[in-house]
Amino acid sequence: MSSESDPATKKALKGPIYWYSPKLVTLVIVVGILAGIGSILFYILLEFFNEFFSTLLGIDIGKPAGEPELFNFKEFLSFVPYPINLLLVLLAPAFGGFISGILTYFLAPEAKGEGVDAVIKAFHRKFGVISGRVPIIKSVSSAIFIGSGGSVGREGPIAQIAAGVASLLADKTRISPRERELLVVVGMSAGIGGLFRAPAGGALFGIEVLYKRDYESDALPYAIIASFLAFSIFCIFAGWRPMFAAPQYTISFREIPFYVILGIVCGLFARLYIVIYEHCEKFFSKLNMKDYIKPVIGGLIVGVLAILTSILVGEPYIFGSGYGPLQLILNKELFLKTSIAIILLIAILKMVATSVSIGSGGSGGAFAPSVTIGGFIGGVVGAILKTFFPQYIVNDIGIFAIVGMASFFAAAANVPLTAIIMTAEITWDFSILAPAIIAVGISYLIAFEPSIYREQVPDRPSSPVHMADHLFLVFRNLRVKDILSPDTMVVIKADTPAEEAMNIMIRNQRMYLPVVDENGKCIGIVDIFDLTSLMARNKRKPVKEVVRKAAICVYPDEPLLLALAKAKKANINVLPVIDPKTKKTIGEVSYHDMIKAFYAKLGELGLLK
Repeated sequence: MSSESDPATKKALKGPIYWYSPKLVTLVIVVGILAGIGSILFYILLEFFNEFFSTLLGIDIGKPAGEPELFNFKEFLSFVPYPINLLLVLLAPAFGGFISGILTYFLAPEAKGEGVDAVIKAFHRKFGVISGRVPIIKSVSSAIFIGSGGSVGREGPIAQIAAGVASLLADKTRISPRERELLVVVGMSAGIGGLFRAPAGGALFGIEVLYKRDYESDALPYAIIASFLAFSIFCIFAGWRPMFAAPQYTISFREIPFYVILGIVCGLFARLYIVIYEHCEKFFSKLNMKDYIKPVIGGLIVGVLAILTSILVGEPYIFGSGYGPLQLILNKELFLKTSIAIILLIAILKMVATSVSIGSGGSGGAFAPSVTIGGFIGGVVGAILKTFFPQYIVNDIGIFAIVGMASFFAAAANVPLTAIIMTAEITWDFSILAPAIIAVGISYLIAFEPSIYREQVPDRPSSPVHMADHLFLVFRNLRVKDILSPDTMVVIKADTPAEEAMNIMIRNQRMYLPVVDENGKCIGIVDIFDLTSLMARNKRKPVKEVVRKAAICVYPDEPLLLALAKAKKANINVLPVIDPKTKKTIGEVSYHDMIKAFYAKLGELGLLK
């Protein structure tokens, strides 16, 4: 008899399987709606500070073509001198870093630094628990830091804000830990999908960014629902159009080799970016000062880089998320203002500015700056290729910027599928998928594994969230026959007198023993209490009179986990092992040996120190 078809085996192996849950789906819909509303509120708050500081500093770094103009402070701040007040440009990011640092240090330490990374950490290490204070503190601290010039993005904050709302909902509705984890992923997806206006990309981002080379596939259908809801709500406010105005793409086989070159360049620059990012993190972690002071130092460094950029091109294009300058790259306006070399230098300065902004603990995200850097690099590559190979370049060089956005971000964040889909959603032109797939695939392979998201784990088995699932699969491969002990087998024949059976049991220190017939087939089990009762009546009575007809036994091919479950349920330390065909007892396994085998397997996996 196969162990897999045994009813006891089926019952023992039956675990908590998560089927369709109306309650979870309802919460997913609520999270999607709240993420959409939250995206609107955060966008308004961010635009307020962006416009305030831009007017105060007398700068104009532009904005994406698809975003509405909400505020105008020129009448109120008309006293600000123009051209740029370099002193304010130097000090503004430091001021924003100070306010951001104070808010996060004293009110919500979890809100400092990179927003997406904080959600990844909460998913893997904290069972999806995010403090209820995070959404509010993250909103205010990020808006001030980004608006004042901190080189961070808004997608990271909205991901943490929406995930925080999802975690709070999970607390109030008391759903299971697994459902909470899924809901947090859904919140992150919805936040990105709404604010970036990339619903499919947002859904993929949430399930892909958690791992270096794996996916949280269980969350995908829920993430799609929530992301599209958030996207729809945000577009009702901001308009049904892509974030960026971009040129249309015409498929040309003559350009394919150049996208291979673009992928290589983006992969190499992504590796450089990650190295800079890591060194800045280490530098600030070693600084012996209060955490709320570190963003001030980071802000000052950004200010110095902004002054350098202003001197080179007239505006501090490394400020904020960089979406305004990115639109200028897509329109080729920036190429009319300065040289290709200066634009490449700005991309490198943006890498440094983003690394110090986040590494110092400034509240924001690495998503938008990474996309911006990729767009700059892609635009530079496109401009160079257009200069040297004009006869082969059919499309506008802005297309190279769009593909550069995708390939650089995919390489830097380990999110190739997200980057490919987002490329199409940025332009609302799915014909651009072909060059994006080529460039993204190459850049991802070049930069493989390292990431700007430090909390990513390699795959699902590496995550504490899925450790139990992984161990179950590993342990299920352990079989009874792996620890079978035929030499220590002790049985009692059915016609053995009660007194003799008691002596056998005492001599072998057993509370239970299997009973076999004259052919060695197991017919049941007897315990010491039944024998004591039988001896009180007649010491010479055979054991078969008190044998239990249902023997607690196992088969050689049976999973060791099932044997352990049977032993625990029946409170028996030793189980007889029987041949499924002959029903003869061929050995035994002890509870002690089973536990020992599990510990040995844990040691093999390196989980025991």
